Amino acid sequence: MALHEDTIRQIVLEEEAMYGPFFGSLGITAAMVFTAAGSAYGTAKSGTGIASMAVARPDLVMKAIIPVVMAQVCPPLKR
Repeated sequence: MALHEDTIRQIVLEEEAMYGPFFGSLGITAAMVFTAAGSAYGTAKSGTGIASMAVARPDLVMKAIIPVVMAQVCPPLKR
């Protein structure tokens, strides 16, 4: 008593999870949110470091800002 191919295909389709695309979209959203949050955190930490350094050595402020600016410019570039 072998099952027909169409019957097997119908059983497989009925057992597939309908919420798969939801979790895929949720994963993409989480990745984008955590990426933006990490970038904001890193920029804020470097900004406070540059601000505290500007008090001690005002002549090095522009030199310290270059890595922050380059970090914001480089990610959109395709490698």
